[in-house]
Amino acid sequence: AIDNVPESLIPKVQNIAQITLANMMQVYPIYQFKSDNLKHSLAKAVLKSVEVKNETLLLTLSAL
Repeated sequence: AIDNVPESLIPKVQNIAQITLANMMQVYPIYQFKSDNLKHSLAKAVLKSVEVKNETLLLTLSAL
């Protein structure tokens, strides 16, 4: 729920917020892997995607 926003407009507001946040995360990422760290390099190699669904962080990994 978003305060003072009609129910019919919430999907549009959520879509705009999603696009805006996705663009901002490219400029100001929450976390960056360090290229000189072996553990970071391995994690980056297997990480396919990161998303939040129902207030849960979901990481999709692939096999090396």
